[in-house]
Amino acid sequence: MPGKAETECSVLYIGTATYDLPGPRDRQTVRFHEAGCKVEDLSVTSKTPSASELQQLVAAADIILASGGNTLFAVDRWKRIGLD
Repeated sequence: MPGKAETECSVLYIGTATYDLPGPRDRQTVRFHEAGCKVEDLSVTSKTPSASELQQLVAAADIILASGGNTLFAVDRWKRIGLD
């Protein structure tokens, strides 16, 4: 992020396409952790955060990382909970 130190960057990881499994999340965020970034995990496969929680997490993120995988499932789920 221009103008920000790596340790000040906030990453929001959305692992819906890999069913919020910890293995893919850990593999896809390890470099951000190593760089000192704050990584937040937004798990929505089996739970539905409130609209205000979704808004707060997205607004606070400098980087939003959506996992690869079953993107049809992910996009459908995001539409159902208002994350689209």
